[in-house]
Amino acid sequence: PVHDFISNLVLEEDFDAVHVDTISLAVYFKHFSNVTTVLNHHNFESGMLEQRASSERNLVKRWYYRTEARRLLKSEIVYCRKASLNIACSDEDSIEMSERPRLIIL
Repeated sequence: PVHDFISNLVLEEDFDAVHVDTISLAVYFKHFSNVTTVLNHHNFESGMLEQRASSERNLVKRWYYRTEARRLLKSEIVYCRKASLNIACSDEDSIEMSERPRLIIL
């Protein structure tokens, strides 16, 4: 339903830019191929999962957090490349994300 709504909206309206407020909403990028997209990063999500994995004592949870961190980093790389502009909300996140290969953050 959301994908249909966005598809119809993009056909009916002209947009100068689209603000995507978090990486979890980046799945909607496919609807905005001809529109400037701004991807906002409130946190470096995959980095947070890596930190959580590092401090986790339970082996199963540690494995799960590391696996999810790797999967999320792949998504962050894909969507950061697709975005016209990436913005991090904090200097710390911007620095940490910029240290990762293939992530371009302002």
